[in-house]
Amino acid sequence: MDGEQIGMMGMGAGILGLLIAFMLYRKVDAIEIENKTVATITGRIQDGAMAFLMAEYRMLAFSSL
Repeated sequence: MDGEQIGMMGMGAGILGLLIAFMLYRKVDAIEIENKTVATITGRIQDGAMAFLMAEYRMLAFSSL
């Protein structure tokens, strides 16, 4: 096996991983939340996750300059 084949296998594995991640995202996104308490908790988790990501992006932007 030469370097080109290994690189192609790596790219194939990456594409396969992205495809599986997209399929799982669609499956989870299609689930309807019927319970009000669960919907509230879900919203709070999403808000917290976005706040964390924004803080991370600020740190990355600062450290990359």
